[in-house]
Amino acid sequence: MYRVILSTQAIKHGRKLPKYTKDKLKTILKTLEEYPIPATKYDVKKIKGEEFTYRIRIGKYRVIYEINEEKKEIRILGISHRKKAYK
Repeated sequence: MYRVILSTQAIKHGRKLPKYTKDKLKTILKTLEEYPIPATKYDVKKIKGEEFTYRIRIGKYRVIYEINEEKKEIRILGISHRKKAYK
């Protein structure tokens, strides 16, 4: 079981999301506690150039997160519109 930690930026941007996207995000965060890379259930891809950083696609939005296997933690780094997510 992993512990999911949201950064202050992720919390701030998460509050501004449309209701459908917020509901989907809550479901994804619960899934991440069990499976850190739920590639069969969601559109998950590894971020190039980063060792433990991934993204999950939720419609037009992206959730960027990193996995710390030693501490059994998943840190949500950001939640952004796809145009701004990778900058």
